[in-house]
Amino acid sequence: MVACSIVTLFVPTRGFPIIAADNTTTIALITFAGIVAGVLGTYFGTKRVKSGKIITTEATQLWEESNSMRAELRAEVAALKEEIKLLKAENKEIKAENEILRQRIDELERVHG
Repeated sequence: MVACSIVTLFVPTRGFPIIAADNTTTIALITFAGIVAGVLGTYFGTKRVKSGKIITTEATQLWEESNSMRAELRAEVAALKEEIKLLKAENKEIKAENEILRQRIDELERVHG
């Protein structure tokens, strides 16, 4: 009966589709069509959102700016790491010189003390 109703629902008569004689079948078909449309709309809507592609100009611009900022920050981190290495080496040299000066002070205090 459903297949028959589907056929009779869409067969035109004088420019108007024939509505199935059984109201329950008509309501069921309209409800089914609405559900299918809703599911397809949801599927294609979420597919577009979750596709991972950035289409808008503003999003593309923000993406490029964030990539530029990341590159700048990476360069700054690399420069700071190099500066830390140099400061550690300089600190080590200063500590060695400081130890030599302490030893000389101790010697001078023993001699003149």
